Amino acid sequence: MIGLAFSQRMATDLTIHNSGGIRDGIDEGPITLKDIRKVAPWGNNICSISLTGADLKKYLRYAVSRSTGDGGYPQITVINPKFFFPIVDTKIYKLALNDFLASGGDGYPKLDDKDGFVNSGYPDYDVISDYIKANSSIKRPIRALDYRFHTDYKRIKAAVEVKL
Repeated sequence: MIGLAFSQRMATDLTIHNSGGIRDGIDEGPITLKDIRKVAPWGNNICSISLTGADLKKYLRYAVSRSTGDGGYPQITVINPKFFFPIVDTKIYKLALNDFLASGGDGYPKLDDKDGFVNSGYPDYDVISDYIKANSSIKRPIRALDYRFHTDYKRIKAAVEVKL
């Protein structure tokens, strides 16, 4: 859900979010901003960048190399898998992420100094709140992690593997 919220706000093809930035889930009942701030307490801004498929593959190779136990383990949401795969080196893709990752947090390659980088100034908790309000059909409870990524994660890992 976090990835969908980021991608919708920034009109991107995919989102990468670090697992360490997701701190809690939301229990059943009315959702308050306080609940959302427990999920996303850091107040990171949502950002986007346009990358060639070749550059995106490099970035994703790093992401999928992370271990499940560390805070940099990626939560990846691909908005339209039929459109996205295979990743074409010359095609332009738009990626949403938070400013922590964009600045090289959790060891990710820096993107905030690249052409086409946009820091929206929107805090993650506001984007998540707006998404929930706009999509009142979201059922509770909301888990701490965006489980949609598991399907996309395997496809992404296969798409960016270096073939020798």
